[in-house]
Amino acid sequence: MSPAIIKQGWVQTWVTSRWKNPSIPGQFSAEINNLFANRWLWAAVGLSLALHTAVIYLPFLQEAFSTVEMDPEDWVLCAATASTVLWLRELSKLVDRLLWRRQTLEKT
Repeated sequence: MSPAIIKQGWVQTWVTSRWKNPSIPGQFSAEINNLFANRWLWAAVGLSLALHTAVIYLPFLQEAFSTVEMDPEDWVLCAATASTVLWLRELSKLVDRLLWRRQTLEKT
């Protein structure tokens, strides 16, 4: 893939991520109002969690998949690791907002 195509894809992703109000960068955090709007997504998440739990805790699946039970500390570590993408993205939005405010204050 050529660098021009990669750059075009990045620019398109950046532009579409800011489609609601492009004048305020990073304005939309995880939208709580729409969090439960996609029932199919939540069903898939629930099914995935149930299957993972079954593989970890049911003895015949433990043997088939070579898994062992996880302690609560292990679950916390997994949740913390998995959520880093969300936290880092929210941090980048905060930095965008702060830089945007600084730039608008300097212009006035």
